Amino acid sequence: MSLNTCAAEGAGAAGARAVLPLSAVETSPPNIAEPLAPSDKLHAALALMGFERFKPGQREVVEAVLAGRDALAIMPTGAGKSLCYQLPSLLLPDVTLVVSPLIALIRDQVARATARGLPVVSLTSHDGREERSQKLARIARKEARLVYAAPEGLRSQVVLAALKEAGVSLLCVDEAHCISAWGHDFRPDYARLGALRALVEPRSLLAVTATATPLVRQDILRSLSMTDAATVVTGFDRPNLRLAVTEVKGPDEKLEVIRRTLQEELSLGGSAIVYCNTRKNTEELTVALGARGVRAVAYHAGMSPPAREEAQGQWERGEVPTICATNAFGMGVDKPDVRVVMHHALPRSPEAYYQEVGRAGRDGLSALGLLLFDAGDIRFARRMLEQSCPDEQSVWRAWEAARRFADQDGICAPSLDALAERVAPAAGPAARAAVIHLLQAGALVQEGQGMRLAGGELHVNAELLEARARAEERKLHDMLAYVQRATCRQAALVTYFSAGDATACGRCDLCVGGSLREVAGEQRLDVLKALSCVARMLGRYGRVRVAEVLLGSHARPVVEAGLDKLSTWGLFRNRKRAEVLELLNALERAGLVVGTVGEYPTLDLTEAGTRVLKDGVVPPMWLPRAPAEVRPVERAVSSAAVGEEPPISAEDSALVEALRTWRGSMARSLRVPPYILMNDRTLKAVAALKPRTPQELMQVPGMGRVKVDKYGAAILAVVRGA
Repeated sequence: MSLNTCAAEGAGAAGARAVLPLSAVETSPPNIAEPLAPSDKLHAALALMGFERFKPGQREVVEAVLAGRDALAIMPTGAGKSLCYQLPSLLLPDVTLVVSPLIALIRDQVARATARGLPVVSLTSHDGREERSQKLARIARKEARLVYAAPEGLRSQVVLAALKEAGVSLLCVDEAHCISAWGHDFRPDYARLGALRALVEPRSLLAVTATATPLVRQDILRSLSMTDAATVVTGFDRPNLRLAVTEVKGPDEKLEVIRRTLQEELSLGGSAIVYCNTRKNTEELTVALGARGVRAVAYHAGMSPPAREEAQGQWERGEVPTICATNAFGMGVDKPDVRVVMHHALPRSPEAYYQEVGRAGRDGLSALGLLLFDAGDIRFARRMLEQSCPDEQSVWRAWEAARRFADQDGICAPSLDALAERVAPAAGPAARAAVIHLLQAGALVQEGQGMRLAGGELHVNAELLEARARAEERKLHDMLAYVQRATCRQAALVTYFSAGDATACGRCDLCVGGSLREVAGEQRLDVLKALSCVARMLGRYGRVRVAEVLLGSHARPVVEAGLDKLSTWGLFRNRKRAEVLELLNALERAGLVVGTVGEYPTLDLTEAGTRVLKDGVVPPMWLPRAPAEVRPVERAVSSAAVGEEPPISAEDSALVEALRTWRGSMARSLRVPPYILMNDRTLKAVAALKPRTPQELMQVPGMGRVKVDKYGAAILAVVRGA
């Protein structure tokens, strides 16, 4: 993460204690020592990084780890998780070791830390022998106390020995949800981090993540032996995010909604992410948008590493505003000006959705999170669920196949994915998940040479497999509840993660477009007609088929099933499809009907719905407002509510463009995205304040001592020349 987004209102160091020359930071950790008091040390380090105050929760986490206590930090995207370990790295005597799941993410984090002047190195499997030796020498000489590493980079005994020799003050597990088999992004390499703790013996351990339910939190604490950890949960609300769901039918309608939304949301600049559920969809959507004049690039794991880097680079540099990607993209993405994140299809879980949609609006300005829902997506989501949940037989078959492929040293494949491909004919669609279970069970070991049989007997935990399958099924249910039964999108997510009640946000499509109201007159009759149709279809069909019957559809499935003969067929023939589907959703929110999530989803009456149909007494329900009452969701939130910036003058606009030109040139020379140097909010603040001296430049939010020392002269020259 960029430190610019990690601490609140990053005002410069005017009034704060600026105690260090930049050279001290570039060569060794700062000597923030006596005679400063502990609280003064914190503020001195904070000022050095360009900020004058902590965001909520940051100080509690920092103070816990500095006191030698373990800590678990659950903070939403943009809340400043990285500062919680980067700032301690300036104050602790030995190494701060940060374990991060992806090499691409580490590369990005190191670039940001370097731009901030932090003494940092990375240890990954991509390092050559000489490069690795040089990095370890820097660590040994105390020149780099902030060390990022991928789990596979820590398999080397040489690396582990060097870290232990240097001493590890703090071990930080970034994206800690990856350690939990109950999380949405379990990674087998993370399962061994508990053992890493025992090897490097850190003074304290910090686990950070944005997405962890109470169950996942407990799993993280257990897996990392955090018996007395300070747990800091700062909440899950993102006040600048406008969440919305749009029901669509078929790819053509999806494409048109995406095209129109991009056109509207990016009319004043910024960028967008469109998440797709398959590699094929990312490519097809990119081409289709291009044919309609919308510039976009595709990104997925099937592309070569150089192609992925180029696609991400084009998007980060602002050369292409939209990236169409699978969930392989985004972890650690900190582009501040993402104005919209769209989901082309239903995500598998609220955890995955919350993490992905949270990449919008990192600059604190208004941003849209739009999910496109087609009932046909449920079947695909179920297939993905089945692939992620092997049964006992699949695991045994994967094990037997792996043994057949093993060489004399027990190596059965060069990688997890390669082994999954080899055992797939025997293990079936859930082959990859079966291999992961073998890793968890200790039957396989992932080493530098590849996947190796661990020896001994295999013990398959059938109860654990069944429990995981039930948990994944529950997540899909919860995702559908977010789409179809929520009365506030944001409150639904907050409740999911905090297991407590949440108040309505007042800005999502449901809050803006509807309300809880008494049902009478024509609306009461509509409710009774819809319930009657559900009852006559005997719980054997889903909501789309119910809607088709009410609309009087002549679609083949309706006619072949004889549903066009029902007395409720065509009762809503003069209504729009979206209106009927929303009415059915409102019935489910009210608990009058219930949907199932199976291969063939169904809709049936509840006991409450049966009573309403019998007595004719309809309780208060959340119902959509009349169209005249509703503003488009894209404009639903006032600028005051989300901290929109005021319009800038023509003079300031010219200076902003001049600063952007300088920033782009400098970023290209440093080979980093422009926003790592200065985000747009800081850039506009420079244009508004027009500083003339380094001291005045330090007053600009987002400019700290390190940035002023590095880039201040160039920035001031641009201001003087405008």
